[in-house]
Amino acid sequence: MKFEEQDLAIGLEIFVTTVALLLVAMIELGFDSKSISSASVEPGVSAQLALEQFLQNQSDLRTVSNKITEGVVYLFILMIFIFTTAMVVRGFGWNRQDPSRLNRFGIWVPTFLGVTSLVIVSFWVQ
Repeated sequence: MKFEEQDLAIGLEIFVTTVALLLVAMIELGFDSKSISSASVEPGVSAQLALEQFLQNQSDLRTVSNKITEGVVYLFILMIFIFTTAMVVRGFGWNRQDPSRLNRFGIWVPTFLGVTSLVIVSFWVQ
């Protein structure tokens, strides 16, 4: 078995991995928001402390909610990138002499975009 440049055409698969990572992170944030919203104040706590705890929970819940909203926007943008990349590769990424083979544009552009999206989402998840 001989290694060929075609074997490096993994850009769209990296996009799919990025989408999976983003979905898992958003689900985890959803569980975090559930635990924040169900947090209750301990009995016997002063009204001032209870109010501070409540306001802190609301602030945390707002932060998590904003993060989930950002994730939905990133997911939408990723879907547009996947579709656009697939269309560009379909139009310009094939070798003219041998239509069953990808040319360098069809290999490296999706791979570069996929790795870039994975790095961006990885930083967002942290």
